[in-house]
Amino acid sequence: VVSSSTSHTIHRCKAAGDTCSVILGTTGTSSDAVGQFNGPYGITLAADGSFIIADLENHRVQKCSASDSTCTVVAGSGTQGSSLQQLNFPTYAIEAGAGDGYYIADNANHRVLKCPLTQGTDCTQVIGTGVQGDGLRQVTHPWGLLELNSQLIVADQGNDRLLLCDPATTEDCTEAAGVSGAGSSSILSGPRGLRFDIGYTCTRPTTGGYDFSGVVERLNPGYAFGFKAEGITCLTGYKTADAGVTATACTSQGPYTVAGCTVMSCTRPVADLYDFRSATENLQIPFFQVRGVTCVAGYAPGDGGIQTTACTEPNPYTITGCVPIICTRPTTEGYDFSSVAETLDVPNFAATGIVCGAGFTGTVTAAACSSAGPYVVTGCSPSVCTRPAAAGYDFSAVTEDLQVPTFAVSGLACLSGYTTNSPAAAVCEVTSAYKVSGCDPIMCTHPTTTGYDFSSVTGSLALPTFAATGVACAAGYGASGAGPTATSCTAAGPYSVTGCEIVVCTRPTGVPIYDFTGVTEVLEGPTFQVTGLACARGYAAADQPVATMCTTSGPYTVSGCELIRCTRPTTEGYDFSGATEALEALTFEVSGIECAAGYEATATPSAVSCASPGPYSVSGCVATTTTTTTTTT
Repeated sequence: VVSSSTSHTIHRCKAAGDTCSVILGTTGTSSDAVGQFNGPYGITLAADGSFIIADLENHRVQKCSASDSTCTVVAGSGTQGSSLQQLNFPTYAIEAGAGDGYYIADNANHRVLKCPLTQGTDCTQVIGTGVQGDGLRQVTHPWGLLELNSQLIVADQGNDRLLLCDPATTEDCTEAAGVSGAGSSSILSGPRGLRFDIGYTCTRPTTGGYDFSGVVERLNPGYAFGFKAEGITCLTGYKTADAGVTATACTSQGPYTVAGCTVMSCTRPVADLYDFRSATENLQIPFFQVRGVTCVAGYAPGDGGIQTTACTEPNPYTITGCVPIICTRPTTEGYDFSSVAETLDVPNFAATGIVCGAGFTGTVTAAACSSAGPYVVTGCSPSVCTRPAAAGYDFSAVTEDLQVPTFAVSGLACLSGYTTNSPAAAVCEVTSAYKVSGCDPIMCTHPTTTGYDFSSVTGSLALPTFAATGVACAAGYGASGAGPTATSCTAAGPYSVTGCEIVVCTRPTGVPIYDFTGVTEVLEGPTFQVTGLACARGYAAADQPVATMCTTSGPYTVSGCELIRCTRPTTEGYDFSGATEALEALTFEVSGIECAAGYEATATPSAVSCASPGPYSVSGCVATTTTTTTTTT
């Protein structure tokens, strides 16, 4: 860093030949504004890295930041003067080693001042009297300053010497070099700048674990403030000692030494989701590296994989990335998920309510997936149909795939005696016989053939097992040959019957108790009718005598006439005690009847046969008449 007095600027220059850049001031323009300069001269470095600049012709000292170029006036009012708050062409200013102010070479006032850190407070005159002089506590045009071990070295330019003074006392200084007033005979002539050189400079070390990014350094142990390296910290992963980080000056050309940072190590975390059995670990924080960690069963690395992060102090390192494996519902054929209840993360996996789908049977088991994807279901196998034992179907040419999901049957036919519609096979619901349809037994119906009575027919009318029994001949018809017989139909319709023919009756003979003299007859069975039949003498019918058609050609039968048998009457006035009776009408004869007491016969008592079963009748007795004679005297 170079002060360019005539251009009123401060320049930063690097290696020889590089272009310098203006970092403070405005080229060619003097100004008393803060951060501007008028003939800047001596530049020194403060402990915090700032520049302390003697703003010569503005009669002040400015402290300017090396990082952002902001400046502050720390001494001088900006007006030339000799008061303890004024300066007169200051040439040099340094920061006091104790950090409690600034030493300023107040050149034209022939004194050295110690000014406080902030402007506005009186400075202290530590060397010189304010007038020229060559005494051991006087200076003439002091210029350069250097502090060494709390002693102040002053370039006493007007006296051709260097003074070594204790600024904390008023004791005489020592002439460290040169002789006051010697002029050309002195070893010095108008000394100005000062630098203490012990022959070597320390360099920054490269010791691992230390962060020098914020360091403030004075690397020449012979510098006014002595060696300094402050602001060193421990890098991440290193622990700072209780005493902090310390830096020790080198004793010969080379790096200074640092101490106070020790490497820290992490510990393995207790993480239930992670499997460390195959892990390789470097647990020192600066060199932290973990490889080979996997997720435990039921977990898998997320999108970012398994991540490990070193601890910042001795603690378990952080591990992330294992997330529960989430299964999805499978689409496996044969399973019905319509009523399923699912928890799909593998650690808590559960899937209940799954059943076998249509055409499958078994007990379902669900198992979690081992990686993201469908969970596994087992237990359902295709139902297998069996061939039915169905009457009426011909399986001789059939081709079958009996597994329910792919069920197919072809070549099915109907047996003889069954309808010949297109037969079909339907899949079974579970392992059982498949269903067939289309072959129905040919069903006969009852015929309406005249002469037959079907009211009591029983038995199967289905053709394969046809058995119709109980066919009878209708009224007016009789059996011929083997009698009524039913023969099955050959196609849906009436079965046929034979064995009944019309009956032709004849009048019966040998039935003398009937009187046919007034009979009218129709003798063919279906129209059979006999009227005018009567009972012979001595016979009677309760209602009318009945003629019943013959069941086969021959005499019809007659009934209803019975021999008349009389009974004794209970007629009053007759005494039957001595009677002799033959009570059948054909041989009816009664004798010995008398009139009872109180009755007298008008004729011989007699009996007359009954005309129908019942009491015979009697006559001849009447009640006796009594005659009363009245005598008059």
